[in-house]
Amino acid sequence: MTSIDRGNCSSGTCIPIPNLAIQFLNISYEVSNGTGQSLVAQQTTNLNLWFNISNSGQNAFAAVLTFLVPKSQLYFIRCDPNLAYLSTIQDYSPALFLCTCQVANPLPGGNYSVIAVRLEPTANIDVTQGVIPLMFNVSSQNPENQTTVQDNSVSVQMNITAASGLSVDPIGIARPEQIILSTTTNTTSVNPLGPSILTTFTVRNAGPSTIPLVQLNIYWPLNSSETGSYYYLVPTSLQALTTTFFTQCDTTYLNLIASSVNATQAPSSSGGGNKRRAASLSTSTAQDINKTIDCQLTPSSCVRMQCNISQLTQSQVQITINAALDLRYYTAENIKLTFIPYVNVSIEGNGANYIVQTSSMKSATANIKVLKRTTASSDSQTGRPAWVGWVIGGICVLLILIIVGLIVVVTVVFIKKRKAMKDKFGDELKWKTVQVTDNHTDSVRQLIPDN
Repeated sequence: MTSIDRGNCSSGTCIPIPNLAIQFLNISYEVSNGTGQSLVAQQTTNLNLWFNISNSGQNAFAAVLTFLVPKSQLYFIRCDPNLAYLSTIQDYSPALFLCTCQVANPLPGGNYSVIAVRLEPTANIDVTQGVIPLMFNVSSQNPENQTTVQDNSVSVQMNITAASGLSVDPIGIARPEQIILSTTTNTTSVNPLGPSILTTFTVRNAGPSTIPLVQLNIYWPLNSSETGSYYYLVPTSLQALTTTFFTQCDTTYLNLIASSVNATQAPSSSGGGNKRRAASLSTSTAQDINKTIDCQLTPSSCVRMQCNISQLTQSQVQITINAALDLRYYTAENIKLTFIPYVNVSIEGNGANYIVQTSSMKSATANIKVLKRTTASSDSQTGRPAWVGWVIGGICVLLILIIVGLIVVVTVVFIKKRKAMKDKFGDELKWKTVQVTDNHTDSVRQLIPDN
């Protein structure tokens, strides 16, 4: 063991007084295929923090560098250059390790030592914090004057980023994409819920980093002042098609009308329903409907439902919305409605410093059509009343029948005329044959005398 040099102190009580200082130099990052530029979750394999430790006083005996490391974020590997330097690690608290690196014994006055602290990120490093703060302190067995210890410590903050590609498929899938209402639909039945539509949106994480909390906002065409107390599409379920991730979805706007409610009864406002309700729509005064409700262009005309997805790994999750038509609204004779729900995704929680490196699509839409045509309805392409089409079709059929009839008549007349001509020609030919035969017989009789 190296003893403390007491210098020229004859009394034996004089201890050398060092003047240590630590200076942070830089951080270098390592990845599996080379070097990196920052601390990236699930990509950075090791990082090295470089320090310059100097002594401008007398010999510093057993000079050491100490620091605390969060157990959930980093592993302490060693200090370089390794040589004979001693590195130790021990529990400091349930969340922290106390790490030490021996710098020199002694570190002579007027000298310095460059040392690197080598760390490894944990597999489940928490990127929501944005930064990892560390404090490094240098000291020696023989303490220095209190007036010079202010430069013995230095803090380092390492920013954490995530190599994740959070996205949502730009086109949602609606099944079916179009509903054609029957003209015989009874909108005054006990059950006002009509056909259902299942709409699916897919959220993806291209990875490799896990995203701790993803928020999916769904803007849904539920109702507006125009619908009165009725609805466009009533959500009946909102859920994730997976059990891998914990997904919690808003149920405020689910099942706002029960299947047993009387069709002439306005829906209850209980259960957190949309507050934008006017007076009940009268079915006797229902007008034709032809409009598009685009929740992306006019989100104020739609309600917002939310799903939170926790710990989204390098994978995908599908969110489905099952909705039914409120037949009390669809009483008009002519209906052509296009609904365009809209969704977007974002990283929530403490994700303000969570940087998603991969640029990707963050929003999506779907397309849902509802049609209803009656005998008095308008043609969806030309805008003409439907009876006009029926009349035109009838006229076309009549013209075809007339043309076919004329062709049949002309054919019959032609056949009869041809048969008559054939019969006449046959009679003439027969008469001429008989005449020639008679003339020939007379000539023969003149050549042969009678006996």
